[in-house]
Amino acid sequence: MPWLLTHITLPFIFVTAMTVGDIVMHIKWQVALSRGVWLLIIAVPIFFLLLWKLIYINLSSTVESFITLFLILTTLGLLLVLVHYLGTRITQKSLWGSVALVFALILFGFTFRASWQASYIYSDVPSEMLIYTQTSPDIVRVAKEIELAGELTGKGKDVSVTIDTSDSYAWPWHWYLRGYKAIKFTDMSGENAVAEIGVDVAVINARNDTKFRPDYITGYTTPRRIEHRAWFPEDYRGLTAKTFWDTIWDRNRWRGAVDFFVHRKIRGNIGSVDSYVYFDKDLPLTPLR
Repeated sequence: MPWLLTHITLPFIFVTAMTVGDIVMHIKWQVALSRGVWLLIIAVPIFFLLLWKLIYINLSSTVESFITLFLILTTLGLLLVLVHYLGTRITQKSLWGSVALVFALILFGFTFRASWQASYIYSDVPSEMLIYTQTSPDIVRVAKEIELAGELTGKGKDVSVTIDTSDSYAWPWHWYLRGYKAIKFTDMSGENAVAEIGVDVAVINARNDTKFRPDYITGYTTPRRIEHRAWFPEDYRGLTAKTFWDTIWDRNRWRGAVDFFVHRKIRGNIGSVDSYVYFDKDLPLTPLR
């Protein structure tokens, strides 16, 4: 679970800070910069970019593939020669320390980007492992529709709503509907549960919907299915040693890993538990999209 990563990550933060500090303090920067160590800012990113291209190059027998492979290997060789040349002009400690700092700068770029995505792009969608399980954006959308229904009918906070609390569905409705006076939270999974007919809005757990749909089939809009909460694909469940090793040797699976860590593209299906929403037909409301 993401929250357990804190115990692993926190010690590494201090170790990393100490290591980077030691590297910075032991490099003779005036000499190193005057002898071209700044070239590593260009050379190191290009080196790793070419390695990435080399991993995914199409190894077919076409002339184009051969030329591409030749150019990549040649450029990698020239970069290694450049690094060796810089090593003759400055100390090996300064050389590899500088390489490590540039590499750390690249990783920082990825870290900043991932943090930005988790906070502002995928903040309510479990495309991020860091979030893992997340209240769906549908909840906020329906909450706004309920608020709008109150405004359009003049009922305000007195608009009546029933929430099926099966599977702990009361949260986060308790938060989004705070201040409403005609809210009823009912666990409708029990044998003696009955439908709340006459309310303006009914939110029914998907697994209870078949039982109560006949009660809401008249007088209410066609039910709309919404995600209550969703979670990151759990394809790792049932992982075997064979699957693990097949992933290491299959380049197509490497592409899937890179697509996620760079672009947050998910190949598996995001899991979810859902609800159905019923609005009174007399409400002058068009569902928000």
